[in-house]
Amino acid sequence: MWLTLLALRNRIGILMLSLAMVVLGATSLNRLPVDLFPNIQVPVAFVGVIYKGAPPLDIEQSVVYPIEKAVSSASNVEHVESFAKQGIGAVQIWFNWGADINVGQMEVMQRITQILNSLPPGILQPFIVKFDVSNIPVSFVTVSSDDLDERALYDLAFNTIAPQIEQIANVAAATVEGVRAGNVIAFGTPGRRGRERVVVVAETRADDVEPVRGAVAGRVHDAVGVPAEVVLVAPGSLPKTSSGKLQRSLCKTQYQSDLLQPVAR
Repeated sequence: MWLTLLALRNRIGILMLSLAMVVLGATSLNRLPVDLFPNIQVPVAFVGVIYKGAPPLDIEQSVVYPIEKAVSSASNVEHVESFAKQGIGAVQIWFNWGADINVGQMEVMQRITQILNSLPPGILQPFIVKFDVSNIPVSFVTVSSDDLDERALYDLAFNTIAPQIEQIANVAAATVEGVRAGNVIAFGTPGRRGRERVVVVAETRADDVEPVRGAVAGRVHDAVGVPAEVVLVAPGSLPKTSSGKLQRSLCKTQYQSDLLQPVAR
C-alpha cells in the first residue's frame, strides 16, 4: 500500500526513474558480450578401453564393471555411466559442479592404474579424457556433386578440403563425416630385425596420390605410434567376396606376392 502512495505522490520522479531504467537496460543489452562457447568447465571425464574381438558382454563384465567400481569412490563423483560395444568399452564419470576436473582426472587415472593388472591382458592401455567445450564443431561444410560418387567425394573432402581448412589460423582440426570411406585394409607384417610393421592398402581415386599417402601414414602414426607403409591402388583392385566384403587374408597374400598394382610408388 505504501509503495502505491509513494508512486502517486511522486509521479514525476517515478516516471524519470522508469525511463532511466529503460535507457540503461537498452544500452547494456547492446554492449552485452555474446559467446557461442562460453568459458565453462563441464565436470565430466571419459575412460575408454579397447579390447579387440571381445563381445559386449565380456567387456562389460571384465573391463567396464571393474573400472566403474574403482572410479566411483573417487572424490566429488556424482554418478557414473557406462556402455559396452563390440571391441570397446567406455565409462563416463560425472563430478559435482564446482569440482576441479583436472584433479578429478588425475585421481581417476591413479585408480585405474591400481586395477590395471586385474584387467584382461588383451586390452589396450585405457585412455582418459575430460570434456572440453572447445572440441565441439563450430562450423560445418557440406560437399555435394552430380558427377562424383560417394567415395570420390570422400577422397576430395578428406585429402583436399579438410587439410586446407586445418591450415587456417586458429583451426584445431577438421574431420570428415557423413560418407563411407573407400576400401582400406591394414595388417601387420614382419619388418627389419623381426619388428612388426603396419601396412595399409587403400583404394583411391585421387589424381595426386602423394597427399593421400602422407595423410594416411600420418593418421596411422598418430593412432599407433609407428610408421606405416601405404600402398594405394585403383578402385576395385582389392579382392572381395560375392557380398562385397573385403578379403583381408587374400589381400595380404597378394601384397606379400607383389601382385597388387599400386597407383604410384
